Amino acid sequence: MTERWKLIIIEKLAPRSLENQAFAFCRIYPDPVCVKECSMSGYVYILTNHKNGTLYIGVTSDLAGRIYDHREGRTPGFAWKYGCTRLVWYEEYGLITDAISREKSLKRWYRQWKIELIENINPNWDDLYVTLW
Repeated sequence: MTERWKLIIIEKLAPRSLENQAFAFCRIYPDPVCVKECSMSGYVYILTNHKNGTLYIGVTSDLAGRIYDHREGRTPGFAWKYGCTRLVWYEEYGLITDAISREKSLKRWYRQWKIELIENINPNWDDLYVTLW
């Protein structure tokens, strides 16, 4: 199979993001390089604009970089529109697919459940971004 044909399959399966393309490729053509790529860790995080404010839930493989992008306004969308730049909660997962599943689950939660989740580890809603290093 040629590299060009493989690339066409990847684009058809997951045209939205490079991460999804790599994952789709790994599922079709497992090899040591793909297994390493697909088994990367992931993070689920919650941002807010202030205590008890607007909540944004996201997922990423690079938490520090992603939060930096949010703070600098490099990611137009919901978080940017509502000024959600304060990292108040996050969880790390061994597999990015597990993090994606958790993100989808949290997005279905009631707001009060999310607030309780945050307050269990961060009762003052401190910005956890500075603790990432």
